[in-house]
Amino acid sequence: TYTTGRIQEPASRQIAVVTSFLDDYIFPTVLHDAQSLFAQEGYSTLVYATENQVGTERDILQRLLEQPVGGILVEGSKTALPTPNADLYRRLQEAEIPLLFLHGAYGELTGVPCVCDDNYGGGYYLGKYLTSLGHKKIAGIFKSDDIQGTERCFGLLCALRDENILSCEEHICYFDTAQLAA
Repeated sequence: TYTTGRIQEPASRQIAVVTSFLDDYIFPTVLHDAQSLFAQEGYSTLVYATENQVGTERDILQRLLEQPVGGILVEGSKTALPTPNADLYRRLQEAEIPLLFLHGAYGELTGVPCVCDDNYGGGYYLGKYLTSLGHKKIAGIFKSDDIQGTERCFGLLCALRDENILSCEEHICYFDTAQLAA
């Protein structure tokens, strides 16, 4: 990860970091590293958490349009679904506020870079690995409202297809963010 330093305006020396959850598995480390890197380049950070709610994400994006920042690092809310916030993301693009998605981007937004894992490849590798061990009855639990979960599931199902054991499909389960909180 690096910063280019291309933003020269003193008023825009803040970077907004918008994540789903602040205390979730990797985010404390990612947030700490990002803040350290930005600070080295003379930027401060504003941190927001959406709790993976599109309404909260919308409120944050509206605030960022009213008080522009030098850039936004964002983990979108429910990225497996169409976002009603595409209009605000487009307005941020029109305002030439740099956007960088983390973990997954919305399909309806074009031209926005994303730093993400190879979720499809990971799911595919897992399926191939399990079948190489001789497993024929494979189950999986995947998050359905974020693109990472659907891509991992797709990879697994493609591996099972390639091994001619799609009969496991009834053992694939899905959950969403709201079910975790319940």
